[in-house]
Amino acid sequence: MTDEALRAFRGITVLGFDVVRSSYGFFPHFLVEVSEEDAKKKVEALSEYETYHDRYYFNSELTRSIMVRHGALAEIPFAEGFDILRIVGKFEK
Repeated sequence: MTDEALRAFRGITVLGFDVVRSSYGFFPHFLVEVSEEDAKKKVEALSEYETYHDRYYFNSELTRSIMVRHGALAEIPFAEGFDILRIVGKFEK
């Protein structure tokens, strides 16, 4: 599936992310700081998915703890973690 995503999205940056119930051994190599308010908003937004209320991987404590873990890796309170599949950059003078 990753190969197909890279093929479909040629010429742009592509980042992967952790899906708790189906990604084993995920380790983020790109960490983005988020505020405590951002973390709260993510938890609130995910709680709107009523179909997933009983799923362990939508548990608010789990979601928050993942952001805390990624933050700890970056030595900040909260972070989102991504895997770098492709970075497309441009150097400017």
